[in-house]
Amino acid sequence: MINFNALYLQKKVMNKQKQSNIVKRQKRDSEIKRNNQAPDFPSTLILSRSQLIIERYMQVYAPNLEEYIQNGQILKLHIDISTLRSWYPTKHWKKDIETTCLYMMNVRNGTYTKKGDFELYSLLTYARLDETGLHVNVDPEVMKKYIIESSTTSTSIDVDITNRFKKAYTHQFYWLMCKNDRPTFDYKFYLTPEEINTLFSTNYQSSNIKVQILMPVQEEIKKLYEERIIPNFFTFNERRELKGKTYQIIGWEFIIYNETRTQRTVLEAKDAIVKIDRILFDFSFKYRITSVEQARTLSFEQIIKLSQRLDKFKTDGRTDIYSLTGYLCHILQRYGIDPRKKAKIGKLLSAPLFNAEENEIDAGLNYWNTCLDHIKNSEIDPKIIDIFANHLKFKSYEERQNASHITFITDTTTMQTIETYFIKDLAKVLTKYFPYRVHLYYNVPDKNKLSN
Repeated sequence: MINFNALYLQKKVMNKQKQSNIVKRQKRDSEIKRNNQAPDFPSTLILSRSQLIIERYMQVYAPNLEEYIQNGQILKLHIDISTLRSWYPTKHWKKDIETTCLYMMNVRNGTYTKKGDFELYSLLTYARLDETGLHVNVDPEVMKKYIIESSTTSTSIDVDITNRFKKAYTHQFYWLMCKNDRPTFDYKFYLTPEEINTLFSTNYQSSNIKVQILMPVQEEIKKLYEERIIPNFFTFNERRELKGKTYQIIGWEFIIYNETRTQRTVLEAKDAIVKIDRILFDFSFKYRITSVEQARTLSFEQIIKLSQRLDKFKTDGRTDIYSLTGYLCHILQRYGIDPRKKAKIGKLLSAPLFNAEENEIDAGLNYWNTCLDHIKNSEIDPKIIDIFANHLKFKSYEERQNASHITFITDTTTMQTIETYFIKDLAKVLTKYFPYRVHLYYNVPDKNKLSN
């Protein structure tokens, strides 16, 4: 492994760490934890923002909400004029605040039972605007709807992200997307036309719901995802049912995609493939190569599950099995693998793991080409440029454990020349253009081994 602990890199890493800590701190400051049972968002942009503002103040400026609830105390919040003006930069900002307070003081939230029992509440019980700011009161019983306790399921949402929303219904779908983005819900949620109309106090037909609500919201969230502002987005599929002579829409299934979750799953699947191969090798399984080939065609989740199953079998230490090969074949067949057959080329090329690795290699090659352009445009000896451009051949690239692993094919002379004279300069360029800390490897054919 190349030692990148030169003073330049140490300073750079420290600066990056400081920047990372600042970003993390800013992100924590902009996030609030929201009770998963908290009320839904209103159907207008300004009211949704206002509701989040009050919730944020409740959490940030009055952290001991449980004490208020236990003692039955009214929570009094005071928001200064400068803060209000930053939230409401319009000419008629006082009117906007009045509209917001009236909305939050009306009884628009509640729960009902089939027996006729009900619970009704409003977020604010009192509001006053004067020259010092906005003064509002929150009832302790209402605070229970927002309080986060040890037994409460909650979801973090980023207020700074919600301030970018321009569509009236995006707050609610962002909230639904965030709180359902977990294995418990299979990263999905489902809504009927009636539920959507109730949610937003609308009276749309199914086709209008799709055009007026679902498509604009999906487009806005997907745009923020593509701009790398948020890590997730959703798609939706119609559910239809035969009613009379026609198939009518009875609801929509929303499927949540999360880049962070996908990247983590890809890394786990790559590690799992290595583990599967090692376990089969340890058992001297004669169909190991064909089995691993077929395992690579499975989904990321199936690869991980197969690895866990084989690991469990290994740690159980079973010695009473008559045919170890037969039992391993049985396990593999449960995951759709026929150990005695080779994987089809078409399935290998279309496999999720193969595509993820190909995308990674493409990214690595692009990073390296950018590095080469930097070197070629530098005022250095053409002979040095020739070393990097013609004697250092890109072989592979992989991102794992927050590190960039790059492998080059070269000869012994070039490797020794770089290590002796140019490694610090090369390290600076690689660190500048590759996304993570760099681990550089040499594949030296004339040595018939990998140097690192």
